[in-house]
Amino acid sequence: MADPTFAIAVSGLTVAAASVAWNIYNSLVRDSANLKLLVRRGKIASEVRSGAVEVGVDGPLLLTRAINHGRRPITVLSGGLEFGSRSKKVLMTGNKRLPIRLGESEEVTLWMAMEDLLDIIAGPDGSLPTRFWFMDTENKYHRRRIPRSLVRGLRAAT
Repeated sequence: MADPTFAIAVSGLTVAAASVAWNIYNSLVRDSANLKLLVRRGKIASEVRSGAVEVGVDGPLLLTRAINHGRRPITVLSGGLEFGSRSKKVLMTGNKRLPIRLGESEEVTLWMAMEDLLDIIAGPDGSLPTRFWFMDTENKYHRRRIPRSLVRGLRAAT
């Protein structure tokens, strides 16, 4: 009969290699902070939840939201809009709770009144916003392109 120690050693090595690969995957991919960014046009439905208690915002807004889909917490310092080739940036100051630490599945929403955004677009260069961004404590920018339908609506309004 063949010696079973070699087969046991190979199966133990296979299990150990799979365990190491799983731990590397967990530490690099699943445990990292991962912001998912969303943008839409609308109004604030719940003023207390969104932090707009004392703002007195009325009318349509450009709303941007960052959701932490990772397991590690991330601290969002600021957020805003990019115009043209990333050379012009505008802060969105519609949320007084920044900086904010986001745990797993927590979110933060920033807003800008569409009236203010149209005033910025009507400025000297007249460029439209192309992306919105959030910056974290590691000075990493998390960017997402603004949907074309929203940009077309802004172009029609100017």
